[in-house]
Amino acid sequence: MARVEALESVGLGLAALDKRDHRILVAEITGRFLAPAVGGDRLEVTTEVVEVGRATHCWHQRIERDGEVLFTLDVRAAMTNSAGRPVRVPDFVREALEESSAS
Repeated sequence: MARVEALESVGLGLAALDKRDHRILVAEITGRFLAPAVGGDRLEVTTEVVEVGRATHCWHQRIERDGEVLFTLDVRAAMTNSAGRPVRVPDFVREALEESSAS
């Protein structure tokens, strides 16, 4: 499951956040290529929240083929209001992300 799907699974879809005057943006992203995928491969994306701070939250993702990790991605995301001004991670977002990382 990718990040947007993971957010939607805990009620934090991008449209739902926007209705509450919040947006998520990627502040930093680091990827590591480990092995190639080829046409026809069946890939699985695993996403987990690894840290929720006051201003940012961090995600780790893996792309795998048959249990072999092909690519890893570490993402630090931040929150803004709909005008693009930085805001702290709201409690409702923090609680949902912490709940998702515990499951």
